[in-house]
Amino acid sequence: MKKIFTLIAAVIMGVGVASAQGFSAEAVAGLNVSDWGGLGDRVGFHAGIRGEYMTPVKGLYTNAAALFTLKGCKLDWGDLLTARTDVYYVEFPIHVGYKYDVTNSFAIFGDAGPYVAVGLFGKMNGAYDPEYVEVESDAIFDQCKRFDCGVGLRVGVEFFQRYVFSVSYDWGLLDSYIRETDDWDDWGEIDVTPSMKHTNLMVSLGFKF
Repeated sequence: MKKIFTLIAAVIMGVGVASAQGFSAEAVAGLNVSDWGGLGDRVGFHAGIRGEYMTPVKGLYTNAAALFTLKGCKLDWGDLLTARTDVYYVEFPIHVGYKYDVTNSFAIFGDAGPYVAVGLFGKMNGAYDPEYVEVESDAIFDQCKRFDCGVGLRVGVEFFQRYVFSVSYDWGLLDSYIRETDDWDDWGEIDVTPSMKHTNLMVSLGFKF
């Protein structure tokens, strides 16, 4: 994990040295509304840093970020079953976009691209009838895969070339659940778990420096 952070920092610093005028760094933080396999929304957060490079083509830019983010799901079936899954990732989106300067102090933008994510830690807990037994597990990566990837779309506005407000949505492409099967005598192995892909809506505030 330390090597990954070192690599990202080296890339951002390298781009800044190569083209100081076209490069900016941005501290970013905000809220998530994530879902995992369609089981229910879980409110979380994200925070990190984004580097942006304005290309020689007017308005065209690329950016890369390193974000610490909470994803998961929250299932509520009343007295029958309640459950919540929290999974903490470090996520690396790389986007290409276009920025349009409406005035000298106001711009709109949109970008899109892939992301990769590495799971750090997490927890699952819940309660179910008929005995109302509480269940809790810290071994989250016994149930789900540590790595994830997907694609994302982001739109937003920028004020005074410094303050940024954006809304983004990510679609996970990998089934991150470790498959479980039941061995039925006449049917063989039958998959009893749904397809578990992450989706994540993010509302972010950023400050460029």
